[in-house]
Amino acid sequence: MQQMLKLPLESSHEIPPFLPLEAPASAEIQTARPGPKGAPPETAPDDGSEDFDWSDAEAVVVPAQPAIAVYFNPRGEIVIRQEAQFHPDEDHFVYVGRKNLRPLIERLQQIDCG
Repeated sequence: MQQMLKLPLESSHEIPPFLPLEAPASAEIQTARPGPKGAPPETAPDDGSEDFDWSDAEAVVVPAQPAIAVYFNPRGEIVIRQEAQFHPDEDHFVYVGRKNLRPLIERLQQIDCG
């Protein structure tokens, strides 16, 4: 069973209202951060997010990729499982015996270090 991390709620911070409850439909919604206690929220600067290009290789440092899980199966093998792109029955699996784990890790480290 997976343990969940529980964070305590801090009740000393007030959340300031950003728009009136009945804001007109044309009201501009801005990203805001609470200011010091009692001060109005600060609005975030224009970051150009409307024109962002996800194909910009210099800006995207972690491209989208299928999730990877590593765990032991009931036979004691290490399973490296990659999430399927289109259908859950298409996950990819690599099974590694425990005695082969260290050589695999060492090779991956060699590849990483160039």
